[in-house]
Amino acid sequence: STIVLRNQYNITKAVRMNWEQFESAICRWEAVTGRTAPKPLLPDTKLNPAFTEWVMGLPEGWITDIGISWTQMIKACGNGVVPQQALLALSRLT
Repeated sequence: STIVLRNQYNITKAVRMNWEQFESAICRWEAVTGRTAPKPLLPDTKLNPAFTEWVMGLPEGWITDIGISWTQMIKACGNGVVPQQALLALSRLT
């Protein structure tokens, strides 16, 4: 999986991520979502909310572009529902 990085001068470069044992799952999810996986960690080694949002299958910016703090974004992802799981649960209940 390749991640595109953009620096402060808006210059982009592709960087190959080493996902180790998760490589095949990450590549499958990239194919399903049509989006490249964001880096899992921020520069200060905190969890990247954009990665969590991507893993959950949420639209890009669903949580990360609404102007809330890092703590609130992580909490929203942690308390959120994965849409695909909700759909499956509802289909089995009806």
